[in-house]
Amino acid sequence: MALLSQIGRNHGRILALTRPLAFSGYVAPKSTGTAQEQIDEFWNKNKTLNRPMSPHITVYNLHHVTSAMSLTHRATGIFLAGAVSAFAFASPLLPKNLDEVILSFQSWGDTWIGYLAIMDFKICLVLPIVFHTLNGLRHLAWDTGKGFEMSDLRKSGYATVGLSLLISIMIVLGCRST
Repeated sequence: MALLSQIGRNHGRILALTRPLAFSGYVAPKSTGTAQEQIDEFWNKNKTLNRPMSPHITVYNLHHVTSAMSLTHRATGIFLAGAVSAFAFASPLLPKNLDEVILSFQSWGDTWIGYLAIMDFKICLVLPIVFHTLNGLRHLAWDTGKGFEMSDLRKSGYATVGLSLLISIMIVLGCRST
């Protein structure tokens, strides 16, 4: 019974909240000039405050590991999406089957220059994958609500970079052709 009386008392409050605001005394702020005058005032204020036209990559201070990590995470994501798409579109255009293409690349490993070129190519493929994965795990860890202190952000950023390099080198050296 007490529950029903509580619902009855709150019903009036709920109805009051759902009424349209058009006639409740709300008045829009008055304009202080024509639209062109307002636009001119906006641009003059931004010019006086030396603000950029719009936020861009120049607003990042890349000396901070957090900014560099954010940009690198986005760049690796774009690179990986582009690489997968390019491979998907190019694979039907290969003149040979994929096994023969891989064997022709492995034949480059007979020379020092070819070996270094293959290692560079492998690192360029593996490092973005590892970095993007580890940095994604770092972001998932933030979902717990911990690690937002600047010292923690720096530590986890440097750990992500260090582990990315270490794991990538281990993968590349572990995948040497025989």
